[in-house]
Amino acid sequence: MKPAVASLRKEFIVNVRSNQIPDITFLPSLNSYAFVNGIEVVSMPENLYIRGSDYQIPLTLYRLNVGGNEVSITDDTGMFRLWLSDDAYTYAAYGFTPHREVPIQYTKDTPPYTAPKIVYTTTRTMGNQSLTYNLTWRFPVDSGFYYLLRLHFCEIQLEVTLKNQRVFIIYINNQTAQRRADVIHWSGGTGIPVFKEYVIMVTDPDGCRNKQDLWLAMYPKLDSRPEYGDAILNGLEIFKLNRTDDSLAGANPELVLSPPPGPFTLSPQKKNNKKAPRLPVIISSVVGGGSVLVLILGFLIFRRRMRVKDLGSTQPKSSWVPLSDGSKSTKTSGSSLSCDLCRRFSLEEITSAACNLAGGFGNVYKGHIDNGATTIAIKRLNQSPNQGAREFQTEIGMLSKLRYLHLVSLIGYCKDNRKMILVYDYMANGTLRDHLYK
Repeated sequence: MKPAVASLRKEFIVNVRSNQIPDITFLPSLNSYAFVNGIEVVSMPENLYIRGSDYQIPLTLYRLNVGGNEVSITDDTGMFRLWLSDDAYTYAAYGFTPHREVPIQYTKDTPPYTAPKIVYTTTRTMGNQSLTYNLTWRFPVDSGFYYLLRLHFCEIQLEVTLKNQRVFIIYINNQTAQRRADVIHWSGGTGIPVFKEYVIMVTDPDGCRNKQDLWLAMYPKLDSRPEYGDAILNGLEIFKLNRTDDSLAGANPELVLSPPPGPFTLSPQKKNNKKAPRLPVIISSVVGGGSVLVLILGFLIFRRRMRVKDLGSTQPKSSWVPLSDGSKSTKTSGSSLSCDLCRRFSLEEITSAACNLAGGFGNVYKGHIDNGATTIAIKRLNQSPNQGAREFQTEIGMLSKLRYLHLVSLIGYCKDNRKMILVYDYMANGTLRDHLYK
């Protein structure tokens, strides 16, 4: 059986001043701990991503070799960037055979370190179906943040050498980002790379910091009467920009895929001239001179598991209620909630599922709900001053919003008759401790 373990890689772009030592701090949440498996610090050209501002700390979300295969860190331009294939994000798009015989001619505006040549020698195009659909990609992102999209272009089709031969429109979240995209007009010829950047705000109307889809689409601009009714893209980078409170943090709810709103014009975004923040903490190396660094944080996430006792049965149906609900009723009708949603069990259901729940704090029991269809782990908290209602409420509030493949999930809770009981997803393979200390 494959171990329940996954890696998590975060890449931040930090502008380091000449008299500054970069620091990183990890602050664990309540009743949690922080750890990291590896940190890489890589210098990079000063104006590659950050220009004239050091308060922004972009978080790299996506870096794609569009239309081609993955480009490993050793094949990058010396900055160990990983370029993934865009196959997982395309929505009705065709591939295009690389023209490797086309020489790539870098320029002052697009120097060789911008992206490796292999990114510019592959592309994705609409082909013969260009009039029936858009060339489209979609990316899950956190709502409530600005996002910077860098689109890489290079005309590698040998037949396209003149302006207006291939002209298309670029949409971001169905907003018109570029009314007339002509790669030859931008670059000056075949095999000359160029990139364009766009900033868009993904709104958070309900304040829940949920996941949304960020859409990128292209369509031929037929009213220009181009020779080729098509659109192309060679590479793509998407960065999450920190808010004015210096935060990049976002919630991790279940992803809900939904189409973007109707089209309207993309308005230019203004940069905040707020004083640059200081990034707190621990890199044991001093960087001399002004430079820009890429901080790559590698995490290894182990799935939490609970040791449970085999105590099982079935129980009657429970309900969904908001966490803030203080009612002692054991049967509450369902409601439509945008956040803080957690299943509330009656005490009758819990005792039925786990054979009357003998034991105190620290004991976790195995049970069954939904007529035996779902196996659960039931944790009973005592009412001592050190294990009070506040901690109970905090744990529910945090875990009810956390949905990740390799972390144990909170299913619900019970607080009838002054009892404090948490119900988790059952981890059948034992605890992490079991595997570490065999």
